[in-house]
Amino acid sequence: MTMTTADEREQLEAERDFLLHSLDDLEAERAAGEVDAESYTRLHDDYTARAAAAIRALRDGVDSRTVASPLPLRRRLLVGG
Repeated sequence: MTMTTADEREQLEAERDFLLHSLDDLEAERAAGEVDAESYTRLHDDYTARAAAAIRALRDGVDSRTVASPLPLRRRLLVGG
């Protein structure tokens, strides 16, 4: 566990915002039938856990997260174009 600096706080805020936006996108993809149930569950659980960890770190001022897992290639392609 480490105390967060101003730069780390900005990174946490950006990660939180990205993950919450990704959850919204994932819901839209699910509604449009663009993602299968297994992928939806896996991505939803991952994004939710990571967003919650970022929110806790922002709230507590202490970052106890483990190294973030890389985004799946599919998500990088969807977000990156």
